[in-house]
Amino acid sequence: MSPIPAEKIALYEKLLVTIPGIERKGADNPYTSLYGNMFSLLLSTKGRMALGFRRMSAISFSRSIRRRCLKRTER
Repeated sequence: MSPIPAEKIALYEKLLVTIPGIERKGADNPYTSLYGNMFSLLLSTKGRMALGFRRMSAISFSRSIRRRCLKRTER
């Protein structure tokens, strides 16, 4: 039985179905991998998600999130 709350696992699975060709792995600690490289992991009793990126993708993702957060706080 996973220590991660069921509602967090359900949200993670809901996200995964939006990405064609990606399947959830791991029973207690759900994760995804592609070509042997793990790129997402749901962990802890709080159901936090960890994402792995290549350096340039991480920079792009970070900028995108920062822009969205700034837009939300400017309202």
